[in-house]
Amino acid sequence: MRMGRKLLAFAGFTYAMFHAMLGLLWANEYHDASAAYLSLGIYLALAISTMLLYSGLKLPLLQALLTVQGVLIIPPLAQSQLAVSHHSDYSTWYVMGIGTVLSALALRGHIVLAVVAMVGATFELMAWAGWHNFFGTGVLGAIMLLIGTSVVRLGLEQAETETNRYAELNAQSVAQAAAQQAASAQRATMLQETLARTRPLLEAIAAGKNLADAQRLEARLTEAGLRDEIRGRDLMSAVTRDAIYAARKRGVIVNVLDEGGLGSLGAEQVAELHDRIARVLDTLDTGRVTVRSPRGEDWAVTVAAFDEGESTPRVWLRMEAQSQVAG
Repeated sequence: MRMGRKLLAFAGFTYAMFHAMLGLLWANEYHDASAAYLSLGIYLALAISTMLLYSGLKLPLLQALLTVQGVLIIPPLAQSQLAVSHHSDYSTWYVMGIGTVLSALALRGHIVLAVVAMVGATFELMAWAGWHNFFGTGVLGAIMLLIGTSVVRLGLEQAETETNRYAELNAQSVAQAAAQQAASAQRATMLQETLARTRPLLEAIAAGKNLADAQRLEARLTEAGLRDEIRGRDLMSAVTRDAIYAARKRGVIVNVLDEGGLGSLGAEQVAELHDRIARVLDTLDTGRVTVRSPRGEDWAVTVAAFDEGESTPRVWLRMEAQSQVAG
């Protein structure tokens, strides 16, 4: 991109020097050649500073304002020593010269300033040559050149915006895919750990041994935990597993259902929701509770706790990802 800007600047400056050469060759047509040379000096300074100086495509605002001021000085200065009869020859080299400089200004990110300067320079030229000579002065060519480069600049800005948006979406997709893969790996690890921990119990059941009450409770808790891993998915973490296990040991019936409500959230937001779910579960000693993450709602998680035999919830919470809880 840097080399591209240098090549573009060199090409533009070479074209600008063509107009400067015309101005030098036609300087003897001025009543006082010093006005022609001074105009050329200002023009060269504008071409160099606007096209060649400063790194990056965007031109500093101060330099852009200086370019506009210099452009508006050239026409009255040159025309003060030039007869109106020269409006259609190369004595008015500065018309396309100004168009070239302002096109560079637009291409370097200052389209509005370039248009304002072109309008001002056009009125200065027409005040001298007369509006009836509009098409003979070459100002239309300068205007069309500015329009063309402005369209190119707008296209570059649109392309940059689309590229950045695509990169952002791609980064989000990669992050979500990585998060899902990590969650899947974590769930697989937890399942393996659970199976390893309950292997003696499973072997005892397979052997037809009578289980003690504590073993029966552990079997029920293990079965419920395995069901949580399948149905709870993103709702499950070390924090929520421990809280659910502890609540069930206290006699609370816990149901966990992930419907995809956490899929678009970041890892920190999900971890915060897990902590809040665990804190709610820690307050329950009896009854039944359902933890659910619905898709397509304004909230990420709902927690509904009921006393035994009651249909009206004792606890009803809607947890949003922005650390807000609505009940």
